[in-house]
Formats: sequence, C-alpha cells, structure tokens
Amino acid sequence: MPTELSTSPARIVSVAVDAPLPGVLDYRDGEFSLSHGDWVEVPLGRRRVLGLVVDPRRLDDLAGRKGSQEIPSDRLKSVALHFRNLVPADPKWLELASFAARYYRKPFGQIAVGLVPKWLRDLKNLTPKKESGPSHLDRLLSKSVDQLAQAAPHNNTANDPQLNAEQLLALGAIDRPGVHVLHGVTGSGKTRVYTEAAHRCITADPQHQVLVMVPEIGLTPQLVARFAAALPGIEIAVLHSEVSERERARLWLLAASGQARLVIGTRLSIMTPMPYLALLIVDEEHDHSYKQQEGMRYSARDLAVWRAQQLAAAVVLGSATPAMETWAQLDKRKYQLLSLPHRATGEPPAAIELIDTLKDPAREGLSHQSRQAIAQVLAQSGQILVFLNRRGYAPVLSCSSCGWASQCAACSIATVLHRIDKKSESSGAGSTEPSRASKWRLQCHHCGAESAVPKFCPDCGDTDLAPVGRGVQRLEDTLAAEFPGARILRIDRDTVRQGKALAAEIEKIQRHEVDIVVGTQMLAKGHDFARMRLVIVADADTQLVNPDFRAPERLFSTLIQVAGRAGRHEQSGAAARVLIQTRYPQHRLYRFLLQQDVAGFAKAELADREAASLPPFSYMAAVRAAYRDETKTRKLLQGLRDELQQFAAQYSWPVTAYGPVARYPEMQAGKWRGQIILESGSRPALHQLLAVVEQWMAQHRELDCHLDVDPVEV
Repeated sequence: MPTELSTSPARIVSVAVDAPLPGVLDYRDGEFSLSHGDWVEVPLGRRRVLGLVVDPRRLDDLAGRKGSQEIPSDRLKSVALHFRNLVPADPKWLELASFAARYYRKPFGQIAVGLVPKWLRDLKNLTPKKESGPSHLDRLLSKSVDQLAQAAPHNNTANDPQLNAEQLLALGAIDRPGVHVLHGVTGSGKTRVYTEAAHRCITADPQHQVLVMVPEIGLTPQLVARFAAALPGIEIAVLHSEVSERERARLWLLAASGQARLVIGTRLSIMTPMPYLALLIVDEEHDHSYKQQEGMRYSARDLAVWRAQQLAAAVVLGSATPAMETWAQLDKRKYQLLSLPHRATGEPPAAIELIDTLKDPAREGLSHQSRQAIAQVLAQSGQILVFLNRRGYAPVLSCSSCGWASQCAACSIATVLHRIDKKSESSGAGSTEPSRASKWRLQCHHCGAESAVPKFCPDCGDTDLAPVGRGVQRLEDTLAAEFPGARILRIDRDTVRQGKALAAEIEKIQRHEVDIVVGTQMLAKGHDFARMRLVIVADADTQLVNPDFRAPERLFSTLIQVAGRAGRHEQSGAAARVLIQTRYPQHRLYRFLLQQDVAGFAKAELADREAASLPPFSYMAAVRAAYRDETKTRKLLQGLRDELQQFAAQYSWPVTAYGPVARYPEMQAGKWRGQIILESGSRPALHQLLAVVEQWMAQHRELDCHLDVDPVEV
C-alpha cells in the first residue's frame, strides 16, 4: 500500500522521472525516509508521475547534474506517495541504467523509469480506489504468489540426450565467470548447452537467476519449451513485444524480486532488473536485431557483456557465425572461444553448391538445376526450403511503354506489389500475372503507406503494367505451377504476424504436412526440420552490391544459417544439398561459403576493415536529422560538421566528421533524411565530441534528430 505524505519537515531527495531532462529533480521527502532505489509518485508540471529516488553520488552519470535550476528548499514540491509494495530498484541495475544513459547519450530518467513496463507507470494501477482497499498492483502481486505456490519443482533432465565431449568441455568453461563465445555449427547442440548451463547455475544456488536472450519473437516459443523441460517447476518470465502490458508487469516484478529464476526475452529483456543474475546467454549473438533502432539505440549484446562483467557473472555469446566485433575480441584474448565443430546428430553438413544463373538462367525465379533437385527430393518424400528474403509479389510495378515505376508519394523508394491473400479471391495455381482486382495493393515497406494498383500508367496512360522482379508471393506461384501436387507453405511477415502463428506453421512443417516451404529470413535460423533435404537460395546477389561495409558479413551469416536447415538428421535417399543461385559465383564470399569456413571469412573481413579503419578497429557515431526542407537540413548539418571539426582540431581530439550525406531512403514520410558520421580510434574522444552534438540538437528542435552510437547501418 502507498503511504501518505506527512506534514512534518522533510529532507531533500533526488528523483528521476521519464522526461528529457539532463539529470534528476529535487523534491521534499516528508517523513517517508526514502532511500536509493525507492519508487514514488511526484508532481511534474500539472501531472503526477512515477519517480525513482536516487543518490546521484552513487551513479557516475548523475553526479553534480540536476534537471532544473537550484530552487530554495521551501519552494520545492513534495513527494506525494511512496510505493512500498514496489520492490526497490536493485543498486546494480541502477548502475546499468546509468551506464546505458551515459554511453548511448540518453537521459537517465528516460531509461530507468521509461523502460519500466507501461502498466506500472500508470499510477491508477498503483493506488487503490478506496483508501483501505487493494490496488490493481496488490491484486497482481497476490496472483503471482498463488501461481508460484502451485509450481511443483521436479527434475526432468533424464529425458535429455547425453552431452557429447565437446558440449561437456564448453559447459566446464561456462561454470566460470567471463565472456564465453560458443561457436557451434548449425545443429551442433548449442541449445542443449544453454539448457544444461542454466540448470547447473540455478541448482548451484537457491537464488541464482539466468537471462536468455533471442533476436526474434519467432524463436521464443520453442526455446521456452526446451528450458521448461530442462527446468520444470522454475518460474520462467517470457518478455517480448507480444506479451500484454499487465503480464509483462507481473513478470518484470517477479524478476526484480528474484522470484523469477529464468528470464527469456528479446533485446529489451537486457534491461530487466535481476538482483541475483549469475548467467547471461545471448543466442545468435551476431544478429543485428539486438540493436535497438528507436529511442535509446542500444546494443543488447554489448550491454549483456557489460552487465556480466559488472556482476562477475558468466555470459555466453552463441552463434554459428560470430560478429566481427566478437572475433576481434577473441583475437585480443578478451573472450574465450568454445567450439562445437560437429553436428550433435553426427550428420555432416549439407554440401553447398553454386548455380551460375548466367549459364543456367533462373526462369520465373528457378534455374533448371534447382527444378530438377526439387523434383528429386519430392520423389523421396523429403522437404524443401526455398529462401528469398523479399516480401510481396514483386519489388516494383512498371510500365513497359514509358518506364514509369511505382513510387511511394512520401518516400524516395519504390512501392512493392502485394497480393492480399483471401480465400474467396485467391488465384488458381500457376497464376503468375496479377489481375486488376482489389486484392492487389502497392505497399511502402518504409512508411507503411498503401495504395490501389492503377488501371493504367499515370504518366502515359498505357494499360500494359507489369511486375518487375519477384518476391516470395510470386515465387510461391511459380512453385505451384511447376509442382502442382506439392503441398506448399509460404512463411513471411504477411502470412505470420505473431509468434504464436509462426509456431503453428513450424509445427505443420515438423509434422510433415508440408512439402515445400517458401520463406524469408524468418526461417533462416533456430529451426530444426528433420526431413529438410534441400535448401535453395533463389537470389543472394542483392546484398553483394549493398554499399554498407557490413553487407558481406550479414549475407555470409544468413547463407550459413539458411544452409544449416538442411540435412540435420539422417534420412534415406540422396544426400542433403544447398543450392545458391547467383550471377557472381567467383565472389570471395562464396569461396569461404563453399568450404563453410567461418573463421577464414572473418579473418579476411577483419583484415579489410583494419586497412580501412572501420569498426571494430574504430568507433563510430551517427548524427541523424530529418526535416521536410532538404536545403535547410543540409545547411544545418554542414554547419554542425564544421563546428565539430573545429572542436576536434582545437582540443586535438582524433575524431573525423564526414558528411552530410543522405540516408536510405533519402525521403521518408515526406522528410529528407541526412546524417553526419563521426569516426575515431579513441572512444573517449568520440564521446567528448558527442557532448557538442547534444548541445546543437537542443538548439535545433525543429529537426527530427537523434544520435546513434555504434550504428549497425551506415
């Protein structure tokens, strides 16, 4: 129950609130006897908001910083309520929030309070309607206690497969604090190592907590099932965007009180308070989904490493294709490498073959060799995955007479032709050309705008409009026409919008109710399909010509992951195969891919980056601005660049400012988007210059500006 304010004289306390303030605000304490980490209700302007009491001297980012000018104590507002039923914030978690605010250049209050579940920030849930009655929070806490009491712990690990020698060696190392990189080929049993490591950690101490992070919601259900089987009776808090706000609040509170021993979630889960955290696991640690692209643009993987070092805990970075930053730390011997070079089933990796589409053209998306391979596997009752990382029916709709191409009215990018699948309107198998019915739409994948397909060309009036290129919908039609007896399932963001729906589709594949799966990157990693004998990558060339210096790393990782879906279990018939259709079979990336030489590819990439002084051999930050007036935005960014160069020269900071240059897409939602890239071999020098950037941003609030430290897209 919250306690009411006393009228007795009170001391001054500092309170963080979810507002864009540089520090904390001062309030009169009353007789609450508030301490570092207590949750309170405070007045802020005309509102009352949730606040967090902190001692600025205990947090590096806040020492000496106030969010307002000094005000005489008798004019200060008072803390209204102290929420005693909210567990006080763990001091170590407050240090994490302080570090994240300092490093990613965000106000402390927006992180420490702003990342609290929305349900808990709603004061109506924390205060009772009747003075003597329970609040919604009291009822929620009571429900959690009842659920915990019903959980009956028992040991169910006897049904798990025996650990092999490589897995046992890895587990022995994970028992010790430090950063452990679990580099295992696809199908090597990394998840088995995760579950056993969590089991050992939790049973070693009655308070120990474990955090497991996954890059995408789609991987959560199957991982939860694996951990639930290995740790029955243990309260598992599953945190991701599809969990309701009320349930997220309940699980967050369980973790903060130490009652939830295991937390499984996506990137936001790294900010979950866990006072007894002893083991952190980052699955698919290379995945760029761990970098938040809005608000506080943090890297969950990097924060996991920092948090483990802060707590003297163990952190496991698991991947078949570790990130270049991770390889660099291994080279410096700051991380420990643990290898699982063989599949847990003993099956060899599927052979990778290249199909030169200049010699064997891809007709309607599939080469002759690919079609033959599909027919062979279907005859043996195997399953096939056809991978194309491109949603929709076609990337663009074009006029063959004048060259007009469909464009978004608000963005400088083509709109994608989509077929809106409805049972009553679905076209027959083999249909490869769209009709002009309402089931066809043009969609912008950046701003989300939709429009009807025009009946004639807006420029010349010709009715001969045709799709150019192909997405997974068009590829699905091609397969249906070529193999009319095959059961085909398409999985992408248009067919599967929630994790539960994806899990249902995955079960269909595992029950062998599907012969051919057509999918995007949602299927590239983490899934175990016992009957998958053939994987075809329909088009990998788009990423090869991407100007981003990280594009080769992303493509190599994706191809390794996709290839790993084939031949994970022993089957009769032909050996499992992976076919990649490309116009550039001589590219260096494919040379390493054919040998499945992950370490060799990483060594070559790191050599290129070191020669060019690119991350991880330098540090980067991006200053990004968007505004409807391109000329004004460019002029302001040029002025900032000149100012930054002058500061760097004046104080001998080794920082270089590049730009301004346009971002992709250049126009989005009616605003021109530009950026300045800062690069330095010194992280402290870079952050000193970012303080200048923050002052500039405060002076130009008409621009939509943000800072991105360690950007993953340039």
